[in-house]
Amino acid sequence: ELAQASSGLLYGSTSANGANLFGTLYSFNLTGNVYTNLHDMETGTGTIPLGRLIQASNGLLYGLTDKGALNDGGVLYSLNPVGNVYTVEVELGTKSFADAWSGLIEESTGNLYGVTNDGGTAGSGSLFKFVISTSTLSEAVAMSFAQGAAPKGRLTLGTNGLFYGVTTAGGTSGTGIIFSFNSTTNTLTRLADFNATLGTSPLGTMVESGGKFYGLCNSGGTAGFGSLFEFDPAGPTLTKKQDLNATTGHSPLAGLMKASNGKLYGTTTAGGANGLGT
Repeated sequence: ELAQASSGLLYGSTSANGANLFGTLYSFNLTGNVYTNLHDMETGTGTIPLGRLIQASNGLLYGLTDKGALNDGGVLYSLNPVGNVYTVEVELGTKSFADAWSGLIEESTGNLYGVTNDGGTAGSGSLFKFVISTSTLSEAVAMSFAQGAAPKGRLTLGTNGLFYGVTTAGGTSGTGIIFSFNSTTNTLTRLADFNATLGTSPLGTMVESGGKFYGLCNSGGTAGFGSLFEFDPAGPTLTKKQDLNATTGHSPLAGLMKASNGKLYGTTTAGGANGLGT
């Protein structure tokens, strides 16, 4: 997933190859279609970035890596587009965090929020806050199996001021939940549980449209290939809108996006005419 900076350049990451085979950070100039490799990931400063970068209000780009640095727990890094300077802001292993599969999101106060799939106080992942002004990171919520574990998708900031997200495990059926997070009170609320019928192991980021949230499950549903779901926080009500199958595509690893035409778009990793995704 690419991020467009205020300069108009697109920024992204790869999770493999590059000089050290651990991934790269790059920019892409739409004027002239120029691709530029900016940084080769390395063991000591973070490897295998899986989520998007985000340009924060201070002009720097921020992201997470899944591995590398202390205890191979990954890092939270910044990239200064002036000079393309890569800086490790926090080694996640110093906080006992590990396996960050997604990117960050900024709230109006200038804080960044993100999740890790593993580690944290309870060992089931964490929801954390990074204060840009002081470059400090703290655990806002320790994920637990009962309340939802192993989040792998980026948080979404709802129009009501609450963050929303999904976990791939935990909850009533052990197959993931939808939760809200109040950054003022550091309170996480489990709102709905996934199951084999609705879909299991939701991945990626939910998108809000018309006051409801939409996302994708990697597995479960009628065919066991995943599903597209709708969540109405007013209920709260979780509804399966579409079963994924071999024809339409299945086993998605990312969420949805809303385009300017009002439609939602996504990708799958398998199925379709060639069996390789749609």
